[in-house]
Amino acid sequence: CGSDAYHIPLILDMSDRIDEAHFANALQSVCRRHYRLKEVIKTLDNSIAVHQLLDEEIDISRQDIEDDALFEHLRHEISRPFDLAHQHPIRVVIYKGENRTVALMLIHHIAFDGWSTKIFMRDLTSFYDFYANGIEPDLPSLTIGYDDFAIWQRAYFSGELLEKQAEYWRNKLSGYESLSLPTDYSRPKEQSYQGADYEFELDESITASLDALSASCNTTLYSTLLSIYYLLLHHYSSQKEIIVGVPVSNRHYPQVEELVGFFVNTLVLRIEVDNDLPIKDWISQVHGLLVEAQGHQDYPFEQLIELLDVEQDLSRHPIFQVCFDAD
Repeated sequence: CGSDAYHIPLILDMSDRIDEAHFANALQSVCRRHYRLKEVIKTLDNSIAVHQLLDEEIDISRQDIEDDALFEHLRHEISRPFDLAHQHPIRVVIYKGENRTVALMLIHHIAFDGWSTKIFMRDLTSFYDFYANGIEPDLPSLTIGYDDFAIWQRAYFSGELLEKQAEYWRNKLSGYESLSLPTDYSRPKEQSYQGADYEFELDESITASLDALSASCNTTLYSTLLSIYYLLLHHYSSQKEIIVGVPVSNRHYPQVEELVGFFVNTLVLRIEVDNDLPIKDWISQVHGLLVEAQGHQDYPFEQLIELLDVEQDLSRHPIFQVCFDAD
């Protein structure tokens, strides 16, 4: 709970047309609908952690600030840790400046993922329309809750099925070699999560060429870009064996597609680069590896660390050092 690395901030610039009371009511309705956002995590005497639903509404605080102090207030609040044993995994602050009002909805990753964002904002908009304009929410019915899924998954994912998936990942990753990229700074003793964003765009001609290449390989643009990424890492590391982490939504069951919660898992894809392989064959090989791994995506990454008996190293991420994701 002490790190802000798992904080997901959603920032809403509230114009004069957004009524604060309607917004607050809509927000409470979303959290009642997705009750994972109202649960705390209690640790029992036997050290087992359990979810506990809090009856009280989520806290929405308000602060009057100077406009030029907004950024500093946001940064401070986003970095402030959660007490997940006693407080909801969502915190909301409305900052009222002289000329601007901004709502910060800060959610802990333990109850939220990237997929949840679009669900959360859609439901918030729908409930706001109800309170502001009397428009009845037209939202998909939720047949199960997050806890129902967790109980079902624990019962389903056991025994022979669990061992089958464990054996797959054991065979794929046993004796893996960590990626070692050249760096301009020495690695810290502990991960700091400090970094920077670098954005660039591909022009239309390059994008069209990549789409055409993907079609000729009977694969997806995602697999083509992942194949290129592998080759890039091979070039910089001079390693033949490359391991990449690939996040997956892990929502391949229709009952959980409309739920807010933490479902995302990470697949670890290990492949050996063959410089003599034609590019189309290479893309097909990477695509096959990805599809195969997705068929075993239920195995939690946390259990994979235990399965491979990974030695703890606070200076680096376990198993893989780089991730690939593309929307």
